[in-house]
Amino acid sequence: MPGNSNFKVFNENFLDAQTDGDYLAETQRVNGLTAGIAKTKMHNKLFRQTSIMVAAIAQVMANQGAVVSDGDLAALVSVIQSSFETPVGAQNKVNVHASKTDNPHVVTASQTGAIPAAQKGAAGGVGTLDAYGNPVQKSYVTGTYTGNGASSRSIPLGFAPSAVYVCSQRGGAGDNNYWSASYEGGLALPGSPVRSGVTQSYPNGGSVLTPCNDLLVNINGNSFYVYYNEEDTSSGSSNSWWNYMATNRSGTVYNYIAFK
Repeated sequence: MPGNSNFKVFNENFLDAQTDGDYLAETQRVNGLTAGIAKTKMHNKLFRQTSIMVAAIAQVMANQGAVVSDGDLAALVSVIQSSFETPVGAQNKVNVHASKTDNPHVVTASQTGAIPAAQKGAAGGVGTLDAYGNPVQKSYVTGTYTGNGASSRSIPLGFAPSAVYVCSQRGGAGDNNYWSASYEGGLALPGSPVRSGVTQSYPNGGSVLTPCNDLLVNINGNSFYVYYNEEDTSSGSSNSWWNYMATNRSGTVYNYIAFK
């Protein structure tokens, strides 16, 4: 609630007073009053400048709820001390406020555009971000495994992946030469495993392309499966050609990345 002040501006209508230029050049302003006839315009300027500053300061204190009066010096000193904070006192108040962790101003996430703590950025309400919007955990994992030669083998992840990519440590998903083809990985999605495309066989010296669809990488639950299979495609030829479904070849090290 505003208080009140009895400090008023002298020459409130600002009449019959020196201009700023004249007051700046006024000898008595620089050197003090001299004996003689008083300079009305100079004194009107002097008293207005002094009183308007006092009135302004008094009004600031009154706006803070104080009763500001020239009737009691001790009371006026007390009002001034309580209205104008010392640097140390102000810093102490800042420190106290900074130590508060209970949101004293009740600022909401919608007011600041912050991510609600209960959601943390996930559309399904499952927290994936911390309070600062940083990922709580990565959206993918990487790893390696060494093939054991089994026809099929599970690589557990601990979560149901949305995609898995497997390749040999050379970085490729396949290799071939004239005598053999080796399929060593690819990108699998749930319900869409990696399969070998075709088998090229050479019956009696001829050449035939046959769809084979052998599994290479397959997502199942919280794991993905890898495979190993050898196919002799020579079929009667004097030479021998081989296809390898080789995402689990014994002793071979494979890289993978699985996305959550």
